[in-house]
Amino acid sequence: KVSASKSATSPSCKTLCVILQNVSSQNMIIKQKAIKKTRKIIAIVVWSLVFFLLVFLFKVMSGNNTYEIDKNGEEINGIFKKYQNQIYAAVPSDGYMPVSGADVQTFRALLDDTYNDAHIGLDKNNVYAGNLIIPKLNPTTTKALGNNYYSDGKSTYYCDRNTIINPDLNDWKKIWQTMKHEMFDRERPQIYLYPTVELPESKTPYYPILDLFLATDGQKVYYKGLFMPDANPLTLRQLDNLQDDDIRKSYVYYADNQNVYYENLKLPIKYNDKIYSFCIDNLYQELYLYNPLNGTIFIENIAFPKENAPYKVISRHGSHVNQVLFSSKNGIYFYDTKEKEIKKIGENPFLESNFQEIAPLIFSDGTQILYLESSEHWGRPSGRSRSGGGLISRSTHLYRLEDVKGNWESLGTTYKGSVWKNNNQFYYFDELGRGQLLHHTIYKISDWKTANKLLKKKTYPDEMRNLIRDEKLTKVKRTEILEAKTKYR
Repeated sequence: KVSASKSATSPSCKTLCVILQNVSSQNMIIKQKAIKKTRKIIAIVVWSLVFFLLVFLFKVMSGNNTYEIDKNGEEINGIFKKYQNQIYAAVPSDGYMPVSGADVQTFRALLDDTYNDAHIGLDKNNVYAGNLIIPKLNPTTTKALGNNYYSDGKSTYYCDRNTIINPDLNDWKKIWQTMKHEMFDRERPQIYLYPTVELPESKTPYYPILDLFLATDGQKVYYKGLFMPDANPLTLRQLDNLQDDDIRKSYVYYADNQNVYYENLKLPIKYNDKIYSFCIDNLYQELYLYNPLNGTIFIENIAFPKENAPYKVISRHGSHVNQVLFSSKNGIYFYDTKEKEIKKIGENPFLESNFQEIAPLIFSDGTQILYLESSEHWGRPSGRSRSGGGLISRSTHLYRLEDVKGNWESLGTTYKGSVWKNNNQFYYFDELGRGQLLHHTIYKISDWKTANKLLKKKTYPDEMRNLIRDEKLTKVKRTEILEAKTKYR
């Protein structure tokens, strides 16, 4: 009887399975509805963002009123204009920026028709660098001292003529402020500005020296408003800079009778009258300092390792190099401009050999030819996003020329190069470079007729490219010895 009663009141296994299946189906339906609802919400959010971004991009692409101001604004000299009862300053890369709070009736440029001071304006209340107020300066007494220094007799500032990226505005702030400006007519973000530096108060007035970034009060010297420790204003001078076989004055390296400076930074070397700076053509941004007395090298304020000195620049020609290479007893070195480091690329093949530079970037010891050549590695866009493109790296290679024997004979120079003979084969040594789409330092010449044409006729870059296209100039056989590479990504 107990067993029969339990059977009557308990569900069978089959019934339980049906119930569980129904519950599972109901849960599945609920989940599917929840997923559809979530997808719908996501779609609405995504399309809202797309619409918002399209509107934003349209407003950005439509630009600000720079064109209208430039065309219809009233000139006030310098970089300033008056437009619709508002003063605007032309800030490079930012366009016309409003000079907020400027008094329209009394606003004027500090000096008329002066390029170096064209970014300085004032009204009855303030002095401005572009569209921004220079604090503390009294507009009634402010004067230009020279070299972009300005003083009201009490406070003195350096204000650069060139703009920089606003250091207080990171990418996210820039995007957010730009969106607020475009969508809600908020104030435009200050992406670029004229940098200003306040000098310490001095009992004696500041005055400019050397007509280049420098000022002094007779005791202390400042470079772009930054203190140069121990610099003597009476003997401070620009160092010579060797560039393209021409000697000019450096605008970043200075010396007095004791010390040497990169901009305002005192370098850990003592001055002598042999020290000079130099740069290589096509690499003008790399400014090196060389001390011939001990062969030490600086790039800006970075010293090449002293234990490897003396250093020697391998070649002062730059048509086919992306890096300046230096030889020393311990190897070949270069400065990586991306990582800001001095790097060794290998042992020195010129050591204990009588190599001579017989043509720009080409060296011979009488039996073999070594030469320098540059290359670039560019990525190709791939995938739906077409990402992956752009510059990946730049290199300078040291090659050994193969399949040549005996002495080399120079047959003469061309427009930007020279023609040489080795046994019965002719070669063209190029000086035009990659900038003219001649990618190799040495080309093999197909025949005497082509060699004679190069020697007799002034062959310009487009004709040289035609000779390469027609295979009158061909790539030589070579072996790589060393490579200096700067990686950009």
